[in-house]
Amino acid sequence: MSKLSVVVSVYNEEDSLDAFYNAIKDIFKQIPFDSELIFVNDGSVDNSVSIIEKLAEFDDRVKAVIFSRNYGHDAAMIAGLDHATGDYIVCMDADLQHPVKSLCDICDAFKNGAEVVLMARQANKDAGLFKNITSSAFYKLFNMICKDKFVPGVSDFFGMSKRVADIFRQSFRERNRYLRGYLQTVGFKREVISYEAADRFAGESKYSIKSLFRVFFIAITGFSNNLLRIGYYMSAFSLIAALVLAIVSIVRYVNGGVISTILIICAVLCLLFGGLYGLVSLAGEYLYTVVAENRDRPIYIVDRTIGISGKE
Repeated sequence: MSKLSVVVSVYNEEDSLDAFYNAIKDIFKQIPFDSELIFVNDGSVDNSVSIIEKLAEFDDRVKAVIFSRNYGHDAAMIAGLDHATGDYIVCMDADLQHPVKSLCDICDAFKNGAEVVLMARQANKDAGLFKNITSSAFYKLFNMICKDKFVPGVSDFFGMSKRVADIFRQSFRERNRYLRGYLQTVGFKREVISYEAADRFAGESKYSIKSLFRVFFIAITGFSNNLLRIGYYMSAFSLIAALVLAIVSIVRYVNGGVISTILIICAVLCLLFGGLYGLVSLAGEYLYTVVAENRDRPIYIVDRTIGISGKE
């Protein structure tokens, strides 16, 4: 029988882990695969590790990878993929916003031959108006300027076959990564399943506005260099503005008016420097990405594992 590995990123989720385990334990009885549950503790400072240890004592399907410190959500998913032994792998969160009942739909997709399963969020009750608007704007902007097109609403809830997971184990090892985006570019037979995000069971979202903007820049600089071409448009706009200002000045001079030299110089300089600062900042994002990759630092460091053969 085929095996399903469920990878769960954990960061300070002590209030939801028991409820998540009880919910997914019941779902495991309904799916047509053997199963394992891999918790990746991403540097939690609460009692999450203790709870995971207790779950592993009573259920040998429960395994864990304990990071030495916090490395981020994507690093946790990569670590889960690295340690998963299933024929199919599903990544999800422990806060119950990713409905565990959707695992049945994902398994059906796998049985029908899908090797990549994307879960597209149709609603997010826990997110505020600002996050919902910015999320929608992100996908529209991304698909407008990038060659690769993303399915709107796709979250960090997805599944893949062992063959696809092996690709991520060997490649896509960037330190600044956008895993849900990479998954949409590898090809293979793909299925998109819609789901409605529930309220968080406990706690607050770990994604701040700052984190969301960081993800936005990683995604844009990782998939497109079209933003660098803004320089062409800024250059054309500057030349046109300079030409218009010159014509206006000449017309005013011919009609006996006074040319405001200082005003013209200030307007042109503001325009040029505004474009220059924007391009320098954008180039800095690209340069930082290149430098970070060349550092070749580890994506994550494992303190210890639980229930993983040969690595305890």
